[in-house]
Amino acid sequence: MDICGNREKKRMATHTLLHILLALMVFVITGCATIGPKGPTYPTNAKAKHHYDLGGSYLNDGSYEKAALEYRRSIEIESEAFLSHARIATAYYAQQKYLDAASSFKSATDLTGGPKNAGPLPILQALSLMRGGKIQEAEELLFIGSGNMSGIWKTAAGYLLGSVSEADYLEKAPQSDLSFPYLIIGIKNVVDKNSQKAHENLSKVLDLAGRGTWRRIIAREELRLLQ
Repeated sequence: MDICGNREKKRMATHTLLHILLALMVFVITGCATIGPKGPTYPTNAKAKHHYDLGGSYLNDGSYEKAALEYRRSIEIESEAFLSHARIATAYYAQQKYLDAASSFKSATDLTGGPKNAGPLPILQALSLMRGGKIQEAEELLFIGSGNMSGIWKTAAGYLLGSVSEADYLEKAPQSDLSFPYLIIGIKNVVDKNSQKAHENLSKVLDLAGRGTWRRIIAREELRLLQ
């Protein structure tokens, strides 16, 4: 019996199997099987990050035009960071440039790999379209996108489409932070011209959301328009 030969064959087979597994791992990491954001969350380039940080300061202070300018400069240098697009979308929304906001929220969604990985971004895109008077486009986006959404985001899409009641939506939402559901309900009532209910829900967002969050910024500007 050629024991040494069998051992060598086993060693070669193991070596080949390890190479195959390594190749598969590389494919998963670098290829189409990638899960999550395609690029970085925040800018990695120093100059892009500088403009991104400046944009955040202006956004918090309510200087939305300056914020948008800084975010644009950041994106021109490094366009792959999805939060840069989400933040400039917030600045556009606060300026009532709703369709520009919708476009930027879409860019942010695309950079995360689509609605399945995008969290609230498709919902914010739909809300921006609604505020821009594009109700049908918003509903088509929610209907198509909800097929890839999961959990609370799918429930939020259902609420905006009318297939989930407000009570059910609030019950299924994370009770630790209801600022996003209250924002959605508030904006929907703005669109439906129910000013009192819109004011009630948007005011709750201000009570719950921290300073500088997009939820607080959007709610603050919606309340200002209701006055």
